Amino acid sequence: MLQGQEGDSFDAAYAANQVKASEDAIELYKQQIDDPASPELQAFAEKYLPKLQMHLDMAKRLVSAHHKGDGAVLPE
Repeated sequence: MLQGQEGDSFDAAYAANQVKASEDAIELYKQQIDDPASPELQAFAEKYLPKLQMHLDMAKRLVSAHHKGDGAVLPE
């Protein structure tokens, strides 16, 4: 997806990829939290899910900043 892209095109594709990857990871972690078969994996998913959600928020801000054209990602 990123090969052959440069400049703004690369930036936009990278940011969109980060959002998608974060959403996919969050879904997997939520599934693990709902599965009582492995308490250890449940605990791991519960511990790190907030960090994944924070990463998703940051990725969405990156996409938003890129669409605004200023390139700056400001903290909320």
